[in-house]
Amino acid sequence: MEQCIRTAEGEVINASEYNAIKASARMLVNFHLVPLARPADPAAKTITKTKMYYKKYFIQNYKDVLDKLETQEPLLGLCAGSWKADHIVMNCLQAIVDHERNEKKRCGGQE
Repeated sequence: MEQCIRTAEGEVINASEYNAIKASARMLVNFHLVPLARPADPAAKTITKTKMYYKKYFIQNYKDVLDKLETQEPLLGLCAGSWKADHIVMNCLQAIVDHERNEKKRCGGQE
């Protein structure tokens, strides 16, 4: 993804700029999405909290995060459709899920 994000002049961003964009995404996701309580729908209890979960149950919150990320990181808005912001948020959510799975495995292995 780092190679896809470019300046208005078409220059590829560097690793520190990409890391800053990912940090902004993590902050927004942790503040605006992660704290949301699971909906009453029984199926929601079994769904992993990835992009599809938030798009199904909290679509407006998800779109708000994309908008905020593009506002904070204008390079992401240089292409139509918010696909770059969407990809970064999706990766951020997957990293959270992977971390939680690894923690459960690690803790489960010690019991």
